[in-house]
Amino acid sequence: MAVAFVAMAFTAQNASAQLGLQLTPSVSTINLGTVPVNSEIPLEFNVGIISTGDIFEAPYVVSMQIDSKQNTVEVRNVVLERLGIPTWKVDAAIKPTEVGNLSGEALEITMELPIPLLPNIILTTEIPLTGTVVP
Repeated sequence: MAVAFVAMAFTAQNASAQLGLQLTPSVSTINLGTVPVNSEIPLEFNVGIISTGDIFEAPYVVSMQIDSKQNTVEVRNVVLERLGIPTWKVDAAIKPTEVGNLSGEALEITMELPIPLLPNIILTTEIPLTGTVVP
């Protein structure tokens, strides 16, 4: 019974901290340049997990979400790549929905990963966007 209580106390939020996991994108920023509003721009980047604690190997992604305040983002494909650390190649498309400068805008990437015998962990990171959206 004590084991069940310990597992219940090990929540998704503190799991990543206790395991020393951090989500890291392969790019520090994405520059869209000057693009028309409502145009679809393909994006491709890698997202990896750095472990400062125990060695961690995620077998799969439970879910992945990319959010943006001024843009519509569609995740098209996520593929696990063997690059030394757990890394996923992300193919997505972004569709700017508002005219103006993209400064201050970012893609927020959230991944949910399984941990054996424990609740799934949720890792989040941001990639800043730059560029200008014209009519």
